[in-house]
Amino acid sequence: MKEASWPEDAPHRLEEHVLTVVCGNTHLHWAVHMGKADRFTPNRYAVLASRKLNSARTPPVHKDELQDDPTSVLGRHLPKQAQSIVFGSESAPHRKETAVEVSAQRRIPVLSIYVVSTNKEHETGMQFLFTDVPARVFKLTARHFFTKEEGAYEGIGVDRVSALYACKETYPRRHCLVFDAGTAWTYSALNDKGHIVGGGIAPGVGARFRSMSDYCGNLPVIEHDTYHNVLQKNLEAKKAFPIFAMDTQNAMMTSVFSEIANQTRYLVKHFLNRAKAEAADGTKGKPIVAIEGGDAPFLRKVLDPDFSGVVESEPGTSMPVEEFEIEERRHLVHYGIGHLLDNNIAPEPTNPDDVLRELLNGTRIAKRFPLMISIAGDDIFRGSIMGVQPGTTVEEDIFDVRYDDGDSEQLDLTDVYDAFKLYLEVGEAVSGEKLKVDQLNKSVARMDEHLPKLKEDAQQRATAREEEAREQKEMDAKRKQGQAAKRGRPPSKATAAKKTRSVKDVSLQNRKTMYINKRIAKSFEVENGKAEIYFGTIDSITNHKEPFFWHVLYDDDDEEEFDEDDIIQALKLYQIHRADDPNARDTAPVAATAALKKTAASTVTATTGTTGKNGSGDVEMAERESSVSQVTEAGAAAQAPSATATAAAATTTTTTPTDPPPASS
Repeated sequence: MKEASWPEDAPHRLEEHVLTVVCGNTHLHWAVHMGKADRFTPNRYAVLASRKLNSARTPPVHKDELQDDPTSVLGRHLPKQAQSIVFGSESAPHRKETAVEVSAQRRIPVLSIYVVSTNKEHETGMQFLFTDVPARVFKLTARHFFTKEEGAYEGIGVDRVSALYACKETYPRRHCLVFDAGTAWTYSALNDKGHIVGGGIAPGVGARFRSMSDYCGNLPVIEHDTYHNVLQKNLEAKKAFPIFAMDTQNAMMTSVFSEIANQTRYLVKHFLNRAKAEAADGTKGKPIVAIEGGDAPFLRKVLDPDFSGVVESEPGTSMPVEEFEIEERRHLVHYGIGHLLDNNIAPEPTNPDDVLRELLNGTRIAKRFPLMISIAGDDIFRGSIMGVQPGTTVEEDIFDVRYDDGDSEQLDLTDVYDAFKLYLEVGEAVSGEKLKVDQLNKSVARMDEHLPKLKEDAQQRATAREEEAREQKEMDAKRKQGQAAKRGRPPSKATAAKKTRSVKDVSLQNRKTMYINKRIAKSFEVENGKAEIYFGTIDSITNHKEPFFWHVLYDDDDEEEFDEDDIIQALKLYQIHRADDPNARDTAPVAATAALKKTAASTVTATTGTTGKNGSGDVEMAERESSVSQVTEAGAAAQAPSATATAAAATTTTTTPTDPPPASS
C-alpha cells in the first residue's frame, strides 16, 4: 500500500466525500468525511450511527475472501453509510460495473481512501477491497502527523498519534492526555507546545478477562456483553463491585475494574502535576483529558469524585476534577485524519498549468485497444486519471491512468486529450447501454472552458507527432525495400498499426534484448499464390536507437529485419503454428487457448503497469517479457491433440498481465 505524500496525494479540492479506515486489532473502523468545504470532518450521521448501531465497524478481510470477487467482498465489508458513495445506494448490487457507473456521476470520479493501520494483513485486505473500484488508497504513518522532533518516536502507534493530532488541532496550546480504552488500554500525552511527551500501553478490559481464563486454570470466560451488562446495571444502581467478592465472576470483575480505575486516576493526577510544572505564558485553558474506545464510558465514570459508585474508592483520596476538563471523544483517530487532510491539501492553483492539472486529475477517459475486449464487450477501455507527474510545463506532464480492468499506463497531454475526447463521445458503458457523458458525468462541465486550450496544445503536438510518424514510415519503407525477399516473393502485408499503450517506463536496454533467441513464424506466398509458414529465430538487434530493428535468421538460412510490430505479429503466428515447428524448443504445457488469446492481445498492446513516481519500470518489463515468453511457448499446449496435453490445458491456470495484480501492502 502506497504511503501518502503531500500535497499530490491529498484529496482533490472538489471531492465531495473521502473515506478513512482505522484497522484495529479485531475490526475495521470506517468513517465518511465531508469535503474541503467542511474541512474533511467525519460525517455526523456516520459517527452517530456507529456509536448507536456499531454499523461503521466491520470485520477485517479474511484470507479466504482474497479468492473471491473484490467488489463483492467490498460490498460485504463496507458500512451502510459508505454504500451509497461507492455503489449508489445501500440496496444497489455490489458489482464492478455499478461502482464504475456511480464513480462517473461524482464530480471527482476517483475516490480517495486513507488507511491507518499497524497490521500488515489488514492492509493487504484493504488494498484488495478496492482493486476494481476507481479509488486511490493511501497509508498514513506516524510521521505524517508528528515529526521526530515533535516526539514521534520509532514504533509509536499511528492510531495513537492521530488521536493526539486531533487534540492538538482541537485544543491548541493546551496540555492533553488521551486514553484509548479498546483491545489495548493506552494513554498518550501532549504538552502545550504540541509535542508528544510519551504514554503507556496495557491490556484492555476484555484482554485481561481473556488472559485469566486462558492462563489461570478453570476460571470462566467473561465476554464483553457479560461484563458490559453487569457494569451498566451497577452504574445505574450506583452499586460498587465489592473489594471482597463472594463469587468467582465478581472476584474477577472487581479486580480488573478496580485496577484500571485506580491506575487511570493515578495517571491523571501525575499528568496534572506535570502540566502545572510546564505551563507557559501561552498556555490556553485547563488541561484536557480525552477518552475514546469501546470502554470509554467506564473510564469516564471512574474519574468522577466517588468513582461514580462503580468501584470502592481508596480511603483518604480524592480527584481534583476542578483542575481539568474531561472530554469523551469517540472517533478521535478519524478526526485526526480529517485535520491532517485539511492541513495538507494543496492551495487553490493560480498558475494556468496547475489549474489544468487539477481539472484533469481524477477525470474519466476512454481509449481504444484493437484486438482486446473490454468489460463492456468492445475495444474501448474506460479508466480514470489517478495522478499527475508534473513536468516543466503541462505539455511535459505524465498522467497516470488506471483502467477499469485493472491495467495501468502513463499518457502525455496529447494522449489525454484524445482519451478525454473519446470519452465525451462514448460515455460510460453500463448494463449494455452506452450512457452519454452529459447525462452522467458531473466532471465534464468543469472541463468545458479549458478544452479549447487543451485541444489547441494537443493538436499542435499531434500534428508534429503525425509528421514525425510519416517521415519514419517513409524511412521504414525504404529500409524494407532493400531487404531480400523470401523465395523471390515480396514480404507479407504490413502488420497492424502499432498500438499506443505507453512504454515510457520500459527500460530501453531490456526492450532491445527481450526478443533475442525467440522463435517466430511468418507466412510467405509460394507457388500458385499459396501461403507457406516459415520458422526462424531472432538472433540480434541491428538498430540500437529507436525505432529498433532486429535480425531474423530463418531455418533455411534466409534472413530479414523486423521492427517491433513485425515481431509481435510473428510471435502471435508462431503461437498458432508452433506444433508444426520441427525445431521447437521443449517447454512445459501452459494455458488453455482462451487464456492465450488474452495473453497475446495483452502483448500486442504492450501494456504498461504503474511504477509510481520516478519508477524504473523493472516490474513492468518483467511482465512484458513474461507475456512474450508465454506467447511464443504456448501454442503447442493450446493445440496439442493428446489427452495429456488437453487435460493440462484444461486444468492449468495462467495469470495474464491484464489481470489485476494481487493486493499488497
